[in-house]
Amino acid sequence: MNGYPNVTAVDDQTFESEVLLCSVRCLVEFGATEVQPSRDILQILNLLGSQFQETAKMFYVDIEKYDNLFRKYNIRPDTIIRFVEGQPSGELVGIHEYGDYVDLLNLG
Repeated sequence: MNGYPNVTAVDDQTFESEVLLCSVRCLVEFGATEVQPSRDILQILNLLGSQFQETAKMFYVDIEKYDNLFRKYNIRPDTIIRFVEGQPSGELVGIHEYGDYVDLLNLG
């Protein structure tokens, strides 16, 4: 993604292969880059992606283009879901402190 080199954009065609089959923990933001909260979350995910390159991956789903994924997980905009071994296993809604995202990764 432009401006966020450590975040990979996924869609309904790549979600399974990128996120659900990923060998490390993932954080996926379901948002819309037209709104500021989503851009702020992407900045945080980009930092996390840089810090945890070997142990976690960061993804983004544009809910305005791929609302079927958004509806599948029955979530609100600007929700971040942690996936472990293809299963959702935690979430944050909205903007939080950096440490909350680190805690969500639960890599310790």
